[in-house]
Amino acid sequence: MSLFPIYCTAEIAIPVMEKFLRDALAGSNDLIPNSDPCLAIVTAIDETPIEVSNPPLQSFVSPFLGQSLEEISRQLKGSTYFAVLDERSTEDETVTLGEPRDGKVETVRVSFYSAQSLLTSLYIGTLGFSEIQHIAAKEGGIYKHEKPNGKRKGEPAPRKILASMR
Repeated sequence: MSLFPIYCTAEIAIPVMEKFLRDALAGSNDLIPNSDPCLAIVTAIDETPIEVSNPPLQSFVSPFLGQSLEEISRQLKGSTYFAVLDERSTEDETVTLGEPRDGKVETVRVSFYSAQSLLTSLYIGTLGFSEIQHIAAKEGGIYKHEKPNGKRKGEPAPRKILASMR
C-alpha cells in the first residue's frame, strides 16, 4: 500500500494530530477490518515519507506553515494524493484532501474519520475525486462517513410498515 503524505499548514497541537491519525485508522478499520495505517506526517521540506506516523508523535515545527495547497502540491515527491491539516482542522476535526490535476489542485474537505479510507479508495480507484466532491457538496461541504452505531451484523432487521397499514 502507498503512504499518503500529511502536511500541516497551521500550528496544529500534537494531540490533534494524534486524534487525526487514530480516527482516520478507526474509520478505515470500520470499513476494512485490520487495515494498516498509511498516513505519514511530513516534518521537513526535503523529506519523502518512508514510514507511517503513529502516536505518540514528537513535537515539531512544520516547514509548511502558511503555504497554499498549490505550493504543497509542487513539493509532492511521487504522491498522487495528499492531505492537509490546517487552522480549521483543530476547530471541526476535518482535513483537506488534495489531488494535483492539469496544473491545479482538486480539493475536498473530509472528516478525520473518513480521511484514510478515502485516500485508499482514491488510490485503488474505487472512488473518484469528483464523486467525493459531489457527496461533500450535498452534505454542506464536508464529506463525513459516520461511525457505525453498535453492531452491524447479526441484528434483526427493522420491522417494515406496509403502505396499506399507514
